[in-house]
Amino acid sequence: MQVRRWHAGIWTATVLAALLGLAAPLGAQTKPVTTAAVAPAAPLPLLWSADATTINDYMKVQAKRLAAAASGDEAVALRTEVLAVLLPSKTAPGTTPSASFMQNFTNAAVTEFGPLFNSSSATTSLNAVILLSETKHINTDAALLGALSHPNPAIRYWAARGLYNILPGLRDLRQASERAVSGLTDAVKSEKSPLVQAELVRALSNSADPKALQPVLTIMDKMAATLRTKTPSPSDLLAATTVLQSAKDLLAATSLKKPDDLIAVQATAGLMYFAGTALTNQYGDRDEPGALSARTQLIELSTAGCALINKIAAKEVVSITASRGSKMSDVLDSIQKLTGGAVDKGTLNGLFPGFVAPSQTPAK
Repeated sequence: MQVRRWHAGIWTATVLAALLGLAAPLGAQTKPVTTAAVAPAAPLPLLWSADATTINDYMKVQAKRLAAAASGDEAVALRTEVLAVLLPSKTAPGTTPSASFMQNFTNAAVTEFGPLFNSSSATTSLNAVILLSETKHINTDAALLGALSHPNPAIRYWAARGLYNILPGLRDLRQASERAVSGLTDAVKSEKSPLVQAELVRALSNSADPKALQPVLTIMDKMAATLRTKTPSPSDLLAATTVLQSAKDLLAATSLKKPDDLIAVQATAGLMYFAGTALTNQYGDRDEPGALSARTQLIELSTAGCALINKIAAKEVVSITASRGSKMSDVLDSIQKLTGGAVDKGTLNGLFPGFVAPSQTPAK
């Protein structure tokens, strides 16, 4: 299982909503229709050539339909219908919407669907933010930045994911790019959901901005401190692995200076060691569904951690010797050979002066 595949496939809106603890999954009946039946929007096969007024009228109708949706299934179908307008033409393969159409489409979507972020219906607000996120246009930046402070973690997740989508396009717009990185950095300071933290890091890493390094290190440190005191859930492990992979991606565009390199290695080692220790204490070497899945995720986390450390060192210096067929204790043993333990200092101590085994660091 590759973490990046989860983002594109398994992490559907329904699964994410359940992970983040929404009151009801998107397919459940969440609210009655509160208005008279809204007429469906007229099919617009030539919408790409429509003027701004026509596009605005189309979005007004679609936003009303979303607000009136009686179930999650209806809301998802409506969102899918709107986004389908952006798909390449089946009658003219290879053609895509013009830049002017995309600007008019996005501006209308922000105007009509942006206010629905604050709907009393979680289903309505979630589908509205997903719609703007998946529009993948830079004109959604202000609306998505505003949603990073929404009380619903699913809304914050999709806002961060939308910013991940558009940050490469903002790089040539200095002020807009700086606002995005600043907004994401502010969100890092208060965010407590590991899944949202991971998506904030993905977005920051996609900025290729050196200023993104500090908030990324902050999240890594927070996650390591959290895993020191709790047994990680599957979503905790997925989030931590995503953060390590994204940090490595960011280092492809910038570099760490002392002492940040040691801080990053220390946090990475902490994530690997504390997760391995907690999971070994919980499952031992038992072969049961939960243990098998946890072991696989621990190996993926550790592999991502080693890849990041190698990136920091600018050469291949560490690796995890455990495989999917290894016992949980063998995976932990492989981790401890790198990080050190109560007695052995570990490989990292010799590679990075000042490195301290996670088990010997004071709790924060």
